[in-house]
Amino acid sequence: LIDQAILGDFIAEGHFARHVRRMREIYAERRGVLLECAASMLGGLLEIHGLEAGLQTAAWLEGGIDAQDAARAAAGRGVEVTPLAWYTRGRRLRVQRSGLHLGFAAVDVPEIRRGARDLASALLTLS
Repeated sequence: LIDQAILGDFIAEGHFARHVRRMREIYAERRGVLLECAASMLGGLLEIHGLEAGLQTAAWLEGGIDAQDAARAAAGRGVEVTPLAWYTRGRRLRVQRSGLHLGFAAVDVPEIRRGARDLASALLTLS
C-alpha cells in the first residue's frame, strides 16, 4: 500500500505529467535528429518516411542492399540495427525491399549522429 500511496502523491502533485512532457520533448528531439541524419548522411542508402511520432522506426534499404548484411556491417561499427525480416513468423514473406528496425528513444543525440555516420559507412561498403 505504501508504494501505491507514494505513486498517488507523485501523480497528484503533477510530477508524472511533468515527466511525460519532458520525455515527449526528448524523444521528439531524438526523432528529429534521426530524420536529419537520415537525410544528410544516409540519402540513397536508407529511406525513412512517415515518422511523426514514436520511439523506433522501420527504414528501407536502397540499392538492393541485404538487411542481414547491413546488420552485420553495422554491428562491426558498433551500431545496433535489426533486419525487419526477423520480425516475421513462420514462412518468410517475399518483399521487394529489405529493411531495418531502428530504435532511437534510448540513444542520446551525439550517439544518434555517430550511429548514422557509422551506419552510412557500413552501408557504403555494401552498395
